[in-house]
Amino acid sequence: TDLAAWNHQDLPFDRLVEILNPERTPARHPLFQVMLTLGDTSAEAPGLPGLETAYEFSEVEIAKFDLTFGFA
Repeated sequence: TDLAAWNHQDLPFDRLVEILNPERTPARHPLFQVMLTLGDTSAEAPGLPGLETAYEFSEVEIAKFDLTFGFA
């Protein structure tokens, strides 16, 4: 079934939500509660000539998802 999903890869996300018509609540995302991210593993912050850049980390006090996996 995962590979069959490719048949619908061009379906816009808002149309999918409209078709599925899930129960709505502002407390959660309409389709999923787990997020998976894959990050860039470069050690240096990206930059441009003449521009100084640095990574800045912040504390997130509100969870957008029930569970988040981040891989770098």
